[in-house]
Amino acid sequence: MEDAERWCQQSLTIKENLGDRPGMASSYHQLGIVAQLRGRLEDAERRY
Repeated sequence: MEDAERWCQQSLTIKENLGDRPGMASSYHQLGIVAQLRGRLEDAERRY
């Protein structure tokens, strides 16, 4: 699960640098899913 979070965060950083707002939204959503699966519900809600 830590690998998934790291990859999603890297994806978000790349998309931010490119100005890819739809891609950023997708990365935030994926980070929310990872947080939810890890039981970090407040973090998941913030990312969703």
